[in-house]
Amino acid sequence: MFSTSAAAPGSNTRHFSHIGYLGIDINERYIRVARRRYRREFLVADVTRSPSQIRGSYDFILLNSFLHHIDTAAVLQILDGLRDLLAPDGHVHSIELVLPEKRGLPRWLARCDRGNFPRSLCFWRELFESRLETVIFEPFSIYWIGKNIMELVYFKGRVKS
Repeated sequence: MFSTSAAAPGSNTRHFSHIGYLGIDINERYIRVARRRYRREFLVADVTRSPSQIRGSYDFILLNSFLHHIDTAAVLQILDGLRDLLAPDGHVHSIELVLPEKRGLPRWLARCDRGNFPRSLCFWRELFESRLETVIFEPFSIYWIGKNIMELVYFKGRVKS
């Protein structure tokens, strides 16, 4: 299993304590902190430029709120690279920020996010399906005090047969 995330470094590690795990981030300082905190394997790598730094075959690849920080050409390159890293029965899992069509708080917050590439739900579907076979494509919202504040999508995919 490997994970890359725009969230706090290593924040997903605790969910995978029972299996092999590789965390990846471009920021060397984040990796040092994660190694010290979680005592697991972490790799400093820029997956947008050199996915070949990652070796192995993985049955579970998690991209946690990462791709909306990356331009479309690089996202396609990353998805291409992930196909090569998946075990035959493996899956890519991604949770991404959605840029809602309608005006409102979720759209405003998506525009304020430090990720410069929030995409519409339709665009996310097209991106993922251009490179992977969809197993699950599920939009969901985050609510705070009864108000929808953020729209996201969960994607689970595998290599196209």
